[in-house]
Amino acid sequence: MNTNVLNVAVALLAVSPQLMAQEIVWIPGATSVQNGDVVAYEGSCYQAQNSPGKWETPSPQSTWFWAPATCSGDTSTPTCPEGQVLDNGQCEDPPPITDTTATPWVAGETNPSNGDIVLYQSQCYQAQNSPGAWETPSSSSWFWADVSCPNEEPIICNDGTQVPSGAQCPTDSIAQIYVSPVGSDSNDGSLSAPLLTLKKAIANASPGSVIELMSGRYRTAQIVDKASGTPEKPITIQGNSATFDGTLSITTLWERHSGDIYKTQLDQDIWQLFIDNEVVMPARWPNAQWNDGSLWI
Repeated sequence: MNTNVLNVAVALLAVSPQLMAQEIVWIPGATSVQNGDVVAYEGSCYQAQNSPGKWETPSPQSTWFWAPATCSGDTSTPTCPEGQVLDNGQCEDPPPITDTTATPWVAGETNPSNGDIVLYQSQCYQAQNSPGAWETPSSSSWFWADVSCPNEEPIICNDGTQVPSGAQCPTDSIAQIYVSPVGSDSNDGSLSAPLLTLKKAIANASPGSVIELMSGRYRTAQIVDKASGTPEKPITIQGNSATFDGTLSITTLWERHSGDIYKTQLDQDIWQLFIDNEVVMPARWPNAQWNDGSLWI
């Protein structure tokens, strides 16, 4: 009889630690659990099964991943002190923010104007209602509004990769140089500020560079010389359906001469005439055509 009582007491002692275990506060996308863990979510408790992921939110309908469980105590989500964030059920200091253009707040020293954004305890605030140097930023302050921290614009390297502001582009990256019919040779040759001429792009290129000719019609003189490529790292020119056009547009007014003959006044001699990209024969006497052998070079 005494032995049976002793066995029951031992069994109760073995079970009691599990019954008193604290539930894990479930935060969608942040909480990681193992099978058997008990979580608290929206006032109810659930036991994990079949390895739920961070986004398998507990609910009475999610019977594959969760089984109803008895809560041991308060299941409300804790409220963290100002300046801290809830991380996996615990109030923690947020990670420091370093990549922002916001002004760090120093009590008694920072004098913001309305609209300025300051950084205080890893949170950004925008000044309003003319805060003074001692109006410490907080979410409940009449002088401050919570805002997202502005990030510094990254640097775009010639090869299209991005590095943080203040960093240097890799020296071994492949330089991409862009040329456009509406560019300018005073630009840097980037995608947003392309060059105008292939000659300038060749001059700026280094071994391994890739020159991207943006589509369109190039009417400027394109001279290719003094390229600095090597057999191992040649300079590559991508055409992208670009057209090199050595013609000049005739912008003077045309008037009828007689019949189907029209004329205009030019300040230079012409050797070939094109209309809609088709070569045509200028009027002359005696008349001559390309196709009847009456005209030769």
